[in-house]
Amino acid sequence: MKKAIFLTAGAGLLFAAGCGDGNVNPDDEDLEWEDEASDEIGADIYIPESENYPITLAYLEDSEGGDDHDTIVVHYHEGLDGGEEAMAEEAQEAWEEENNAHLLHERGADGDQVIDLTFTTAEAVSSEGEEVEIGGEEVMREEDDDVFHYIIPVEEGTYIVSYMPGPDTGEEEAENFVEDLIDETS
Repeated sequence: MKKAIFLTAGAGLLFAAGCGDGNVNPDDEDLEWEDEASDEIGADIYIPESENYPITLAYLEDSEGGDDHDTIVVHYHEGLDGGEEAMAEEAQEAWEEENNAHLLHERGADGDQVIDLTFTTAEAVSSEGEEVEIGGEEVMREEDDDVFHYIIPVEEGTYIVSYMPGPDTGEEEAENFVEDLIDETS
């Protein structure tokens, strides 16, 4: 099994991710790309939807920088800019080449990114985290510059949630999202 290292010492954040509160968002009801991601990675993955934060970007990448996709990254933002897709086909192709990734889903984001969710078949470890119990499971938790990071091992890989709370949200909302993810993947 490949290993990815999750470090959060300032700029040393090498591998992080996040997710939402697990409720259905009508803007993201059609997650056909979730099946494509599962097929490509070779694992049955669950991508939670958020009532408050739409999914604005989802892509596949290789944790070691190659062409073997073993990781999906999903971004959730405060809102959408109203467009179905923000990038033209040529821009998407350029983005994929520049980021060595395969774009699955993209919509114009409005506001700040709130959640970054990563699922990887590589093993993720934390250098500075502490074990906490959420939803009856032990998960690794770190806080770095007011961002809450959670590492959730599952049978087929690891989910990593990075939650960037706003003025009206905080650790409780982050842990509710993580608990919903654990409930769906346990």
